[in-house]
Amino acid sequence: MEITSRSAGNVTIVGVTGTIEFGDPTRFADQFRDLLDQDRRWFVFDLRELSYIDSTMIAETVACLKRARELSGDIKLVAVPHSKVGQILDITSLHRVLEVFRTVDEAVNSFV
Repeated sequence: MEITSRSAGNVTIVGVTGTIEFGDPTRFADQFRDLLDQDRRWFVFDLRELSYIDSTMIAETVACLKRARELSGDIKLVAVPHSKVGQILDITSLHRVLEVFRTVDEAVNSFV
């Protein structure tokens, strides 16, 4: 799994690509904490290029959401609706906890 981040104004776009392997959710959480330590509070997790999301990564995403909201921040997701990741978000009802968008621009603009 590869994790990248870039800024769009006050929003940090975190791109997650590839396949999740052992230890990746922990690495993801560490990078997220580093962004919080840099006073970043508004996030878009771009999952469009992630081939699969497992229960550990879902749990870590929810933990990230909790950390962000404790600091008056928020997280939005971007996923392809009928992809494996999109289907898992639906099955787990994560889309009820986090807003899911089809494009990064839609997600970023939702913060305004």
